Amino acid sequence: MWVDLLMRAYIQMDARHVLPVDGGLLNQTRSFVAACEIIDAERGRLESLKQEKRDRDREAAQRKANTGARRHGR
Repeated sequence: MWVDLLMRAYIQMDARHVLPVDGGLLNQTRSFVAACEIIDAERGRLESLKQEKRDRDREAAQRKANTGARRHGR
């Protein structure tokens, strides 16, 4: 249940810039700030993996197109 509440608070902060406790970031609990750092790091890691896959797919498509062009004398 704690993780569910944490994720809901993170989503509100990320999407609407609403923090769970009145005030600024320094007014939030250390555990909430630490959890946000972990979540942000994981989101960044996942985005990097997605970008790497897109790059590999693009390169594979280019290699396939180049191979097809050579086979057809282009």
